[in-house]
Amino acid sequence: MDERTKVLVRARAEGRCEYCQILQSLYPDFVFHVEHVVARQHGGVDLPSNLALACHLCNGVIALQPGGNMRYFVSSVFKYAKSEAN
Repeated sequence: MDERTKVLVRARAEGRCEYCQILQSLYPDFVFHVEHVVARQHGGVDLPSNLALACHLCNGVIALQPGGNMRYFVSSVFKYAKSEAN
């Protein structure tokens, strides 16, 4: 992905991980990375709609998700949170 696209994604995220919403400023020793939501090896593309700014914690779980798909991870977290609230 080109630098212009990374800058756009970082600006959209406003200094927050786009998965867990934690602020980059809370982790000054860790760099948040622009990551593919659906990995390129699984058909993902370098468009902003398939990119997200990820903290080191969320970035670490990407490899554990089916097909490297963070949308699956995020939807699973929200389903769990919703079930716990009821």
